[in-house]
Amino acid sequence: MAQRRADAERIAAGLKLLSDATRIVILDELDRAPATVGETAQRVGIAQPTASAHLRQLRDAGLIDAQRDGQRTVYRVQRDQIERVMDDAREWMLDTSIRSSEGARGQAAAAIRSIH
Repeated sequence: MAQRRADAERIAAGLKLLSDATRIVILDELDRAPATVGETAQRVGIAQPTASAHLRQLRDAGLIDAQRDGQRTVYRVQRDQIERVMDDAREWMLDTSIRSSEGARGQAAAAIRSIH
């Protein structure tokens, strides 16, 4: 049960990061072309400190990568990590749905058996 809760917390944290419209736009822009904080802020239409905060959250979660290029830091999307978050959530929901469905079928079968 503890592992299941830990998995749920990890999935929820990933989805929480992806639930912010500004971060989704940032990821889309970085997927089109890597960019610095200033370039990201300009392309997304937000203040540089706001862009920096969002980029830090995305980097800390491993959804983007930051590489030094001289005095600049260039951010790039880590598609495999974004796909992992989405795949984990999808698998979790399908697994839960299957268990719930199996439980409902089992309850229905038990009810039918009790009638006979």
